[in-house]
Amino acid sequence: MSGIIRPAADNVVAVIVTLHPKRDVSEHVQTLIGHVLRVVVVDNGSGSGAASILDSIAALPSVDVIRNPVNLGIAHALNQGARAAIDAGADWLLTLDQDAEPSHEIVRVAGRTFEAYPHSERVAVVGSMSFEDYAIIQGRSKGEHGRKRPWMKASATITAGSFISLVAFQEVGGFLDDLFIDMVDTEFCLRARSRGYRVVQSWTPAMTHRIGQPTERWIGFRTVHPSNHSALRRYYITRNRLLVWRRYWRIDPRAAAKEMVEAEKELLKLLLVERDRGEKVRAILAGLRDGLRGVAGERGGHANKKLHWPDPRGPLTSADGCVLDQRQP
Repeated sequence: MSGIIRPAADNVVAVIVTLHPKRDVSEHVQTLIGHVLRVVVVDNGSGSGAASILDSIAALPSVDVIRNPVNLGIAHALNQGARAAIDAGADWLLTLDQDAEPSHEIVRVAGRTFEAYPHSERVAVVGSMSFEDYAIIQGRSKGEHGRKRPWMKASATITAGSFISLVAFQEVGGFLDDLFIDMVDTEFCLRARSRGYRVVQSWTPAMTHRIGQPTERWIGFRTVHPSNHSALRRYYITRNRLLVWRRYWRIDPRAAAKEMVEAEKELLKLLLVERDRGEKVRAILAGLRDGLRGVAGERGGHANKKLHWPDPRGPLTSADGCVLDQRQP
């Protein structure tokens, strides 16, 4: 775990994965230029409809565009970005969704967070805080969070705004293609932690990002914000949660329990206020079935394809350092 240095403008390559991108992706890319070594845009089969947008992005300085003919999944696209970053001699990969708007300070914030963490040589991932999440946290805590230190420990971070150490990436292995979409980021973080690495998140907000298509609705006298994910996304979220936590729940049982509670809350909001409830419930049930059977990959792409877990590179360890049995379900 040696050789990990702070994220900086001259050692970070950013990867943005797109699917039917909008014009604002070009603005996000331009925000990063000059603040990272290169920007790699990986398009997952958007087709001719996105050609003009991708062409304009490819014409920007220090930007590469990779065009996949079909949607190969978020994990595969992130791995393509990571390989490009390694080839460019970078130390860090900044991963971003197409709807995440980074600030000019995102790399500096990650660098300060990394340096402040007392075991920085063991950091595999530095996650970014969104302005939306920061506002929620500050509202709940009356502004007291984040004053004592600029970082917090995390079980996992989301793809948007995560800085991945390429030293750790090459040691623990890349993102799992078989997950296709959803829980790809969580699985990587848990696998890194199982090998003794750390995952931290910045307290300082450095991007604008919302998960799903949240709306404000009322249940009784309480305001809720359902994500309104599509039925297909509900399938992947359900299936991959089950696959990942069946393998890693002993790494962080508290995080696993918290995720299950969150899943129950999401289901309740879906049943009470979201549209297309019947279709989404059927997708969730299909995800539960396939998760229990160990089925992975793109839905409908390979019937009954089993998830291939990376070969262990040393014993799995729990959050408190205890060695766990390598034979995972």
